Amino acid sequence: MAGILKMRARPVALYGRLFVFGAGVSGQLGLGINGASVKRSSPVQVGSLADWMSMTGGVDFSHGLRSGMLWALGGDNSPNGGLGDGTLVDKSSPIQIGSEVDWSMVRSGRYSAEHAGGLRAGKLFMWGLNNNGQLGLGDISISRSSPVQVGAATDWTYVSPGQYETLALRGGKLFAWGYNTDGQLGLGDITRRSSPVQVGAATDWSVIDTSGGAVHGIRGGLLFGWGRNAQGALGDGTQVNKSSPVQIGSETDWTSVSQGRFHTLGLRAGKLFAWGQGFQGQLGQGNQTYYSSPVQVGSETDWTMIATGEYHSYGIRAGKLFAWGDNNVGQLGLGNITNRLSPVQVGSLSDWKSIAGGLDWALAVR
Repeated sequence: MAGILKMRARPVALYGRLFVFGAGVSGQLGLGINGASVKRSSPVQVGSLADWMSMTGGVDFSHGLRSGMLWALGGDNSPNGGLGDGTLVDKSSPIQIGSEVDWSMVRSGRYSAEHAGGLRAGKLFMWGLNNNGQLGLGDISISRSSPVQVGAATDWTYVSPGQYETLALRGGKLFAWGYNTDGQLGLGDITRRSSPVQVGAATDWSVIDTSGGAVHGIRGGLLFGWGRNAQGALGDGTQVNKSSPVQIGSETDWTSVSQGRFHTLGLRAGKLFAWGQGFQGQLGQGNQTYYSSPVQVGSETDWTMIATGEYHSYGIRAGKLFAWGDNNVGQLGLGNITNRLSPVQVGSLSDWKSIAGGLDWALAVR
């Protein structure tokens, strides 16, 4: 969405016009064209509609919601049906998935992932690649090109597809399934699961985000991390993988977290924190090093939304959009391809409502 809109347990209705920037190799910019030469280094509006809600970016495709309708754009990269439209054909313009009008959330898998998940009336649906059981449908070999319901439960509130794993929330309980080599399922082992399995006994999980094998979650304002810990992406002061949730610090006011490939952003009382790999400046610290524990970015206390791409980052403050990190194809939206080591405002407008990061592009609503 990876990076996607970072919200609390449910998406917030932030309707507006859709803008995109970055690479559009598989049509994921939604501008009606695709190819290696398709790049936009400044925000470009997609169509003329003004009812876009939440957006999410994956490795080469994206999903979004409009008035309860599910839409997809981009490509599948391989024949696994990640768009969910029942075909294996790239789409360079947004296409509606099905005819339902009660979708409340959608998330695309991140960083080499080709699966996605969404919620309708509390029901969980998954589609796309299923080589590690990441769809939660009880098998590890059958991919789905259209949404398929996972079980019969109707109280799902959040879903976060990762690279080859998926995590989701039901009634404050955390469930996980899929690939588990780095312990990213949080079940205390590295055994793959093809159906949802509850993680611990806690019933107060509110936010979850996963990508690249690293996972973060928030419980009662406490931040936890587990899974792959390359360059300190978990934030626990080490670079050792964790197969069970480990509390990050002692603060109790975390509200949001966004997981890049090897770096992480988090919000506490309007303050922005970053940790993990920073070699492209994605931590916003003015350097290219890494931090294994959360470090505040600047001194501002009015950050309201964060999102991550593969090696770049985004944030919104008072309606202003900021970007930093890798910018090799214009994914920061700054009109050039120069990397930034600290947050830089995108344009001069102050009416941005949401931002989501893909592999090397972004989708924003205003």
